[in-house]
Amino acid sequence: MSSFIAGPYTATYNTVSIGLTTQGFTLSHEFFKRLITSDQTGDGPVNAIYRGRAQFIEFESLEAGNEGIQNLMDPYAPVVGGSAVPGVMGAIGQFDVDVTVGESTCNGAARALVLTKIAGSCAVPATVTIPLAIIAEGYPIRQLYAQELRTIPLRMRAYPNSVGLFYSQT
Repeated sequence: MSSFIAGPYTATYNTVSIGLTTQGFTLSHEFFKRLITSDQTGDGPVNAIYRGRAQFIEFESLEAGNEGIQNLMDPYAPVVGGSAVPGVMGAIGQFDVDVTVGESTCNGAARALVLTKIAGSCAVPATVTIPLAIIAEGYPIRQLYAQELRTIPLRMRAYPNSVGLFYSQT
């Protein structure tokens, strides 16, 4: 008996739909380790110390004009009428995750990304909730201006929440 899993998902970012994607969503992670080496093994590790984890989500949007995609692409830009103003730098010094300084809280720009399986599909899990997601640093957002369909490949970083959770599944 095989245990294949397949099925389409929809997604919202900060509760706003992000529309259709070319091939769904890819979650990936990597671990960080401090390698321990010795004189006898040269650069060959003899052990390692776990030093954390990074979590990413990648997808390609088919709906460049979608409000959710526009807000996702410009998380630091000012918002007017519910949508991010494209091409505006935004305030320098914003945090990705909420930070408390003394008595005040600086609101972070990261928002929840929620993937939900399409009803009737065989996809599992039913939902994947990433509480703190934002466009990844160093990732160029490319938009095609041509007679072809404007797709937008995106990569997002997930931050752990206050209890260390990068994402949950139901």
